[in-house]
Amino acid sequence: QKSKTAYVKCIFEAFHYLLMQREVIEVEADQLRLAVYMELMNMLEKDLHICMPQDSEVRVCDMAIREISRFAVDIVDRLDVDAHSKRMSTKTDIAGREDVSFVLNSVHCLVDKVNQRLALSRVKDSDLPPTLKLRQPATDSPNDPALTQFANHLSWDVINIDPDPGQSVSLHKGNPIDLLQIPQKANTRREAIRAMRMCEKMANLMEHQKTKNCKFLILNLIQHVFTQVIPVPKPRGVDLNEADLYTSGRKERRHTLQREEKNKTKKIGLKNFMMKKTAEEKKVNSSTSYLSSAESPDFTTGESHEKEVLAQPCIWDGDITYEVQVESMLCLQRLMEHFVAAYFSLHQSRALGIITTGCIAAISDALM
Repeated sequence: QKSKTAYVKCIFEAFHYLLMQREVIEVEADQLRLAVYMELMNMLEKDLHICMPQDSEVRVCDMAIREISRFAVDIVDRLDVDAHSKRMSTKTDIAGREDVSFVLNSVHCLVDKVNQRLALSRVKDSDLPPTLKLRQPATDSPNDPALTQFANHLSWDVINIDPDPGQSVSLHKGNPIDLLQIPQKANTRREAIRAMRMCEKMANLMEHQKTKNCKFLILNLIQHVFTQVIPVPKPRGVDLNEADLYTSGRKERRHTLQREEKNKTKKIGLKNFMMKKTAEEKKVNSSTSYLSSAESPDFTTGESHEKEVLAQPCIWDGDITYEVQVESMLCLQRLMEHFVAAYFSLHQSRALGIITTGCIAAISDALM
């Protein structure tokens, strides 16, 4: 399994099973298997003429040579020519002693050819140093061979200067991320929607490819797109009738009722509560009387400035198709998810979260 050759054994077992199902005797099945082995060896010999094998591949070839040699000799030993001469002369190719010798010679020639090609790839063993004799000196002479072995050899102290990089980590291949594809400024609605799509695509790439510091990049990318690239929708005036004005003031009335309930729950005496209430009514009456008696303020300057602001052109005005509306809202939803995930993963200021999410909410309101 480690050499990834297990499928070859499976093929031979399946081939042997098919022969047994067709009621082929075992000797004939072995002969067919030997023929397949020889065909594979022929293919190996042709491949060795084209490429040079490595050390591990040379060992695999040696195993194949030993296997086919053993298998051929085993078949010849188990082949009883005298007992099966009549049957094998009519049904098999190997019918006599001459055919048996022909098979052995064929296998031997094929193995010799493969060995000659492998001899060029085998690494020759280096010459070993002379044997170190650790016996006691035979004589008392200082020049005894047992005391002076390797005296004429130089001793080298070699320091390994190759750095150890540690465990190698293969870098995964991913799609390139080019943040410069974001435009500097979106002047039309088409360019703004395209910038949002490009921003979402890059955020997805950085998130799924596990880019280094991806949360920082996603947070700053979305902030830049919605605060610098895409313009915020311009304010638009809304004409409200009396019913709408009454409906819009319900929040203020609710707060007033809540304040009155809080005052009642503080166990303030009824007298003090009534005195405060009458004092507030007097202040309101005095302020209204003062405004009625004094001249009304001039709001013409503010109204003119408000009209100028409301009249400014906006890229988000105009009709929009349903499919573009739905696709843009889904894109904004995914960008909001990316931004919230990156914001809560880092220590950022509240202003960043409020401003960016406010811009996204304003654009969503303009699209809807």
